[in-house]
Amino acid sequence: MKLESTLNRRPALLHLAPVFDVMALMVVFYLVGTTLVHHSGVAITPPVSVAQLPPLDSARKVLLTAGDNPQVFFDREQLTFESLLERLGKKPENGSDTVYLKVDQYTSIGKLMQLWDAAKKGGYKIYQGSQEPSKGNPRVSGSDRVNRLQRSSESK
Repeated sequence: MKLESTLNRRPALLHLAPVFDVMALMVVFYLVGTTLVHHSGVAITPPVSVAQLPPLDSARKVLLTAGDNPQVFFDREQLTFESLLERLGKKPENGSDTVYLKVDQYTSIGKLMQLWDAAKKGGYKIYQGSQEPSKGNPRVSGSDRVNRLQRSSESK
């Protein structure tokens, strides 16, 4: 006598459904989490300005901290200040021709002028990051916005 099972066989893909759920959650968490962190561990206090424009999405981003030996980032790549000036001095490659400078308010004006001159020489349009003042105290920062500098390569 031959015994046969009356139970239906479970499809093998049914066991993979929880795996797909976990993978989807991980992908969503990674995508949302990376947009919230600009540069982890880099403290910048942009200058306060009442003139505000909406943030730029397609610009090349430059991040510069204050001090004698500042940290410098160009599109999330850490560079020296001199190599940043060299990169900005060259014509934009296949990327954007706009540069967004997020510079600490305590950075020397000399370094800022060097950045502006190098970006202008490279043909970039220059935008300066700032933060809007709070209503009670103009020195307390609000959200990060973009304040367009009048000094840009449009005057060429």
